[in-house]
Amino acid sequence: MMKDMEKAVNRIVTAFQTNEKILVFGDYDVDGTTAVASMYSFLKKLHNKISFYIPNRYKEGMA
Repeated sequence: MMKDMEKAVNRIVTAFQTNEKILVFGDYDVDGTTAVASMYSFLKKLHNKISFYIPNRYKEGMA
């Protein structure tokens, strides 16, 4: 688990250093939208090429 987190953090740092776009992809349920809002707000303070995507529950969700 720690290696996965380390890998994710290193990837975000690389994106910062190379000025890449970052997309925070979330879920449409309450914990998913809260997680996206939290992560987006945090990363937006550190990096300006950031956006988010939350899929439409009815068009892209499971039936």
